[in-house]
Amino acid sequence: MRVLVCTYGSRGDTEPYVALACALNAAGHEAVLAAPSTYAGLAARHGVEFAARDAGLLNLIHDPRLRRQIEDGRATGRHPDLALEIRDRLFPAHLTGLLEAAADADLVVHRADYGHHVAEKIGVPSVLGLLNPHGVASAYYPTIEALGTEAPRPRADGPSRENLRTHVRARLRGEPAPTRKCVEQWRERDLGLPPRAGMHDRFHQVDNRPVPVLHAFSRHLVEPAPDWPPWVHTTGYWFLPTDRVAPPPRLVRFLEQGAPPVFFGLGSLVGTDPRRTGRMVVEATRRVGVRAVVVAGAGGIAIDDPETSDDVLVVDDVPYDWLFPRVRAAVHAGGLGTTHHALAAGLPQVALPFHVEQMSWATHLHARGVAPPPIWQRDLSTTVLSTAVRACLTDPARTRAAQALGRNLRSEGGATAAVEVLEAIHGPRLRRTGEAA
Repeated sequence: MRVLVCTYGSRGDTEPYVALACALNAAGHEAVLAAPSTYAGLAARHGVEFAARDAGLLNLIHDPRLRRQIEDGRATGRHPDLALEIRDRLFPAHLTGLLEAAADADLVVHRADYGHHVAEKIGVPSVLGLLNPHGVASAYYPTIEALGTEAPRPRADGPSRENLRTHVRARLRGEPAPTRKCVEQWRERDLGLPPRAGMHDRFHQVDNRPVPVLHAFSRHLVEPAPDWPPWVHTTGYWFLPTDRVAPPPRLVRFLEQGAPPVFFGLGSLVGTDPRRTGRMVVEATRRVGVRAVVVAGAGGIAIDDPETSDDVLVVDDVPYDWLFPRVRAAVHAGGLGTTHHALAAGLPQVALPFHVEQMSWATHLHARGVAPPPIWQRDLSTTVLSTAVRACLTDPARTRAAQALGRNLRSEGGATAAVEVLEAIHGPRLRRTGEAA
C-alpha cells in the first residue's frame, strides 16, 4: 500500500505525521509525507519519502503583525493587507503540489488539510488524523474555536449541550468565504473536479460513508468522549523513532557537572518580546535555585548573553526523547508534542500557553495533577514564573502523577496502533508493499 500523509504547520504539527509515515514503512507499506519544505531534513533523517509544500503560510508566524494578533486573540482582519496576502498568494501556494504528491496512492491520511479533495480526485478513501479532541462532534469537547480565551473544562466535568451546539454551528457556518472560494478554484483548476454538494465536508467520503478518524494523543491524558462514534480511534501519541542526532557536547558536559536541570522551551509560537521572556527565565531559575537548559528553538526564548550564568545553558535544538529523561521538570508552551514527550519521561510540568489549543493541553495537564494551573504567556512575570516552577518541583504528588502517566504513555505505541487501525479498516486495499494482488 502507498499512503499519502498530509500535514501543514509547526514542528509539533509535523512530527506526529513523520512518525505515522515511519510506522507505515516499518509495517511493510510505502508512505510519502506532504509537508512544508522546512521539514525535508526531518523526513530524510527518518527515511521518509518527502513531497515539499510551499512554506510561505507557515513562515507567516514570524510576521510581527500576525504574532501580535494571535497574542491579543484578534483576527487577521485587523491588517487588511495581511489578509489579502494570505488569500491571494500564501493559501493557494500551500495547496499546490498535493495532487502530484498523491501519485499512485491507495489512501490519503490528512490533518483536516484538504487531502480529502485529492482523495476524491484519485478515487481512494481518506482518513483524518487529528491532533486534538475538538474536531469530532461531541457533548464533551467543544470546537477549538469555541474555547476562546478561557481554559476548557476537563472531560470529567461531564457533557454539555452547548459543547455539541458549537459543532453544529461550525458545520453550518463552514469555512470563511474567501477560503471556500480559493479551495473551489483549486478543485476546478488543479484537480479538474466539478462542484458538488458536501465537497467541503471532511467527515464523509464521496459516497457519504463516514471518514475514519485517528486521534494522535493519549487516552490517559484526554479521555475519549463516550459519544464519539466507533470509527473514531484514539491510538496514543505518534512518537518518532529515536532520533540519532547527537546532542551538543557542551550540553552533555553541562548535564554531567551538576544536579539535573529544569527544561525551558517555548518553540516558535511566542509573544512579541522573546528577549523579555529570556530575562524572566534566567531570573526565575536564580530565584528558585535550579539549573536550566533553555532550548531556543525557532525563537520562542531569546537570551542575549548565553553566558549570563553558569547554571543556564542555551542550545538551539536537541532531541526531547534524549534530553527529558535527564531533567527534573519541563516548562513549555503546552504544545501537543512537548506535552507528550515530557509525560513519557514522567516529568512534572509548567505550561505557558500562547494560544487556545496549547491552553487546552495545559488544562488537561493540570486536571491530571501533573502541572500547576497554566499561565498565559501574556500574563507572565518573573514572580509568576518562579512561583510556578517552585510549585512544580516541590509537590511530590505532582511527580508521582507524572511518573504514573509516563508509564501508561510508554505502553501505548500510538503510531503502530494507528497503522493497525488502517489495516483493519481498509483490508485488501492496504496490502503490504510487495504482496501479490
